[in-house]
Amino acid sequence: VVVLISFELINGDVRGMMNLCIPFNSIERIGQQLTANSWFNFSSKPPTPESMDRIGSQVQGSVVELLVELAATRINTRDLVGLKVGDIITTAKDKQAPLTVTVEGRPRFHAQPGMFKGHKAIQVQELLESSATASETDRE
Repeated sequence: VVVLISFELINGDVRGMMNLCIPFNSIERIGQQLTANSWFNFSSKPPTPESMDRIGSQVQGSVVELLVELAATRINTRDLVGLKVGDIITTAKDKQAPLTVTVEGRPRFHAQPGMFKGHKAIQVQELLESSATASETDRE
């Protein structure tokens, strides 16, 4: 016999589940103090600035996947196999159109390509609207 406690963890717009499984014999001693009413007295409160800072500092060094797609196109296998250095692949995307920046597989920003200190770079132009509303919804 176990007690199973499930948590929904939210960090920005990333959600996940965490389950905590406690063997009954480890909580048997305090069983009298646990009532059905005490389990349902939990109220969902918005995060405080202190808790957000604490969590932010703990995940600050985390590595995330960032992907910028320049363009997409389709070619047949014969053309793919025959590709050689100097070949040009055409796309329907306008060279002035913003690039979509995805973070952990989710579109987050629009950006423009460029150079910075001799390196290829992108400059973030705007936060995608769906990302802003998703983050606000997650905080509620």
